[in-house]
Amino acid sequence: MARARSHAGSWVMAVQLRPTFILTLLVFSLLLVLQPTAAYLSCPLVSFSNFETGKDGWSDYSNQPLTTYNWTRGSGGTPTSSTGPSYDYTYKNSSGHYLYAGENDGYAGATAIIASPPITIPDSFKEDCYISFEYNMHGTSIGSLSVFTRDVGDSTVHNTSWERQGSQCTGTGWEFGHAKLHHGTGSRFRVFFKAKATTNTTGRPGDIAIDDVAINCCSGCTGSNRLSLATFTSGLDGYTQSTTDDFDWSRSSGTTTSLYTGPEHDHTVGSMGCSNTKGSFYMFIEASSPQLKDDAASLLSPTLTPPASSSTVCFVSFWYNMYGSAINVLSVSTHPISASSSVSGQWCRHKQQTTNEVWKRGLFWIQPNGTSFRVNVTGVTDSQFQGDIAIDDIDVTCCAESCHHFNRITFECDREGFVAQSSAPSWEYVVTADHTTGSATGRALKSTATKTIGVQKVLPAPNRNGRKCAVSFYLWITAVSDGAVTASVRVGNDTSSRSAMIWSMNQSTSVAADWFKETAHFKVPAGNTAFTFTMTSVRDVNHTWTSVFLDDVDFTCCEPDVSTTTAPTTTGFDAPDTTKTS
Repeated sequence: MARARSHAGSWVMAVQLRPTFILTLLVFSLLLVLQPTAAYLSCPLVSFSNFETGKDGWSDYSNQPLTTYNWTRGSGGTPTSSTGPSYDYTYKNSSGHYLYAGENDGYAGATAIIASPPITIPDSFKEDCYISFEYNMHGTSIGSLSVFTRDVGDSTVHNTSWERQGSQCTGTGWEFGHAKLHHGTGSRFRVFFKAKATTNTTGRPGDIAIDDVAINCCSGCTGSNRLSLATFTSGLDGYTQSTTDDFDWSRSSGTTTSLYTGPEHDHTVGSMGCSNTKGSFYMFIEASSPQLKDDAASLLSPTLTPPASSSTVCFVSFWYNMYGSAINVLSVSTHPISASSSVSGQWCRHKQQTTNEVWKRGLFWIQPNGTSFRVNVTGVTDSQFQGDIAIDDIDVTCCAESCHHFNRITFECDREGFVAQSSAPSWEYVVTADHTTGSATGRALKSTATKTIGVQKVLPAPNRNGRKCAVSFYLWITAVSDGAVTASVRVGNDTSSRSAMIWSMNQSTSVAADWFKETAHFKVPAGNTAFTFTMTSVRDVNHTWTSVFLDDVDFTCCEPDVSTTTAPTTTGFDAPDTTKTS
């Protein structure tokens, strides 16, 4: 049956992230602020090696030390013809460096093992660790490459599911590998790469190379309860196609059918060898004809029922690929079953966000207060065929939390509840170089005059003991000028009651020409559940006013006996993917 075209003009625009290479990711990840609050909010980079200045602490760990089959630091091509890479991955030239296993004169079946320096992970990030790396297995006499771990001081081997055998490519380029790292109960472990020469060779085995090895460790839930995990490996995993949209999502592996758009492979498994080789499956929207501009396709999760506790936080994480010159919008949201038209959490991105070989992680969280909900994944097409949007590994996991974490307000989907207060003019909703993504097509609020905006938030009832709350936000002031910016809070639903100022800054104060973070604290007395946060920009009539931008507003409210922290950070989730799994 044909569906009425909805032309989703209400699908609000998000952002375009600048293409970023792995070295930028390294710097970006190291800037993460780790907070022991909500789970699944950070996957910090704990180790990175590109071998440009040496072996970066990696050392040979071979069971056959007398052989010459070992790991060597190289650049350009390896000494043996018709095998190995011709350039490094980091800089993609003959001056960059990598490690390769070779230098063996006909020793069939030899192994070369190299060990990382000890990896130390904080106690709050011991749940899930992942490794990602580039590898080259090119040649006619390639053996195998595998990854395993050992805890420091323990001889037990923990194997991963990642292993490749035989020649993986016909060329000298690099392929992407990733795996979850299994380790023991300790907080320190080593990662090992094992190259094994083929037993079938009568001459010199082929060379096996690795580069840009990254290890990430993610925080885990306390008392976690996974409601759903959709990898689409064997089907839709309980998800269904909406019947009120314009067209359906498609399930695929490998590349999509259109050139210059879509991923090269799925996220769950990744490429099984050379580029474009099919791995597992993912979901995508096909932007080619007969789709028209602003046609929407929605994928719906089964009904998800969280634990009844009001302290439960549910995290919706997923991996997405948005590669193509005609990418429009990807929106992921949650909707309570009791009120299907309302939105309890949302995440959006707009325009090209990735390359064809990179998946990025998206995440948002809700506190459903025991209410069942569904996840809605909606992709919207543009006017050209290079607009395939893909999604994979949608994970909904709930945890017990001592504080109430409101979802971050990024303005990427819309104004997210911020409206003008009383008769004061509202701040503008603008496309700009925002803080959330750092791209020129991000979203933020802007003021160039005396204006007041506000948003109301409601805590779970009853609030018997009162709550200590923290709000954090990012500002950008384009120049030094006179005037002020203030933040206030009004408790309750009475709009005539007075607001209390909780933060202020005189704009004659010199500020850096960049986004900066501010934090303020306030209390919500017992018996109250609603509060309204307002921000006012004040113009000095005797001076020229410059622009003030607002982005990424977080609220966290805790019981009086719980240490109040700022809201959990999702910084880095739009950085290029180094974990590849979640």
